[in-house]
Amino acid sequence: MFALNRVMAYKKDEKTLAADVKISLLDAFGKQWKGRGQIQKRAVAAALRLWISLPEDLQAKLISQELGKNDFLSLVRQIVDERIHLSRRPVSKNNRKKPAKKARRKG
Repeated sequence: MFALNRVMAYKKDEKTLAADVKISLLDAFGKQWKGRGQIQKRAVAAALRLWISLPEDLQAKLISQELGKNDFLSLVRQIVDERIHLSRRPVSKNNRKKPAKKARRKG
């Protein structure tokens, strides 16, 4: 269960987020952010940014636990690989844009 509370926030543009999660998940999270010298608040905010950028159908699968940890990582790797592949694809000569002509100065 999540709770948002404006009273406990330290800054005007922030709200406090609280959630009941499994101890094992919280312990694993704690080891990562502490071990890497990260700030817990920023790690949670980054996770939320990632979450809201996911398609709704993927969010539903994650909530229902249809995707396991490795399935999710495989999906992320596949998306990244596809984007890298698309960015490296050569542009055909016919599809290349011609450079814009420079305007002549009058004078």
